[in-house]
Amino acid sequence: MNAQIDTAIPSWFVEEMETQIGVWHADNSAYKSDNEPMESYAIEWRWNETKSGLKGKLYGFVNGNKTPVFWDFMMYWDFKQQAGVLFQIGINGTTGYGHFSYNEDRSESKIDQEFSMPNGKTYHEGHITKIMNEAEHIGSSFDISEANEWAKKRTYIWKRQSKN
Repeated sequence: MNAQIDTAIPSWFVEEMETQIGVWHADNSAYKSDNEPMESYAIEWRWNETKSGLKGKLYGFVNGNKTPVFWDFMMYWDFKQQAGVLFQIGINGTTGYGHFSYNEDRSESKIDQEFSMPNGKTYHEGHITKIMNEAEHIGSSFDISEANEWAKKRTYIWKRQSKN
């Protein structure tokens, strides 16, 4: 006999998705280089057509002009695994998939994603996001080793520019 699967998205995850909706910008001056000319990055999140998850996209700005989209995202609730999911696909076909976890008061989210590149290589990355308030989040990215050791890469302060 199969176990019954709860098909209601938990209210805390709906609230998490609602906190993401809008356009967020982050200054990239600390990391700008010849290989990475972006002055800033932007992430846009909006509800999907059925309001059961979010669609997002990440792009940059060079000389004040918007770049092509680097990453497309989907955030949704996986009913079978009873977990929040972030799925993304990059401009080169790299895909990433991982589950969310939260600290006790849900002021900080953590995601461990496995990425698969078109050439067959895989890698793990993590993100920890601290929700400061409705208009500001601090997000850090990490390389994750096979021994599950997290090595910090970058930190950005994401500021909401608009709420769709």
